[in-house]
Amino acid sequence: MNPSITPHLYTIPITPIPWARPGKTPNGQSYDTQRHEKDDYRVVVGPQWMKATQSTVAIGPLHLDATFFVRIGPSTNHKEDSWALTRPDLDNYVKFLLDALNFLYKDDSQIVSMYVRKIYHLNPRTEFTLVEAT
Repeated sequence: MNPSITPHLYTIPITPIPWARPGKTPNGQSYDTQRHEKDDYRVVVGPQWMKATQSTVAIGPLHLDATFFVRIGPSTNHKEDSWALTRPDLDNYVKFLLDALNFLYKDDSQIVSMYVRKIYHLNPRTEFTLVEAT
């Protein structure tokens, strides 16, 4: 149960970032090529989370609702607030977001349901809510 988690819209005013495969060192060890970008998300979301929930880590099943507002490319004729039909794929944005927010919950497996969308917008950002799944 998450009695202290109430619906709150979190905004990350950074252009959405898609997940990328881990890098490899010359001796074959894997490393996170996006460590700094994930830290940027944590710096933005951490204070918002603490203020809204008064909690450090969510427990139990969770539902994610996220909107990725991506920049309209110069060569497209799409309108603002229309579905973004270009790459990167939506699932890669979701993977990055879940990796970056892993300090809010014990494990990704706690996300048992989600509603996500990718939309063109002149103001790129990510907005999400994370609530107890019902």
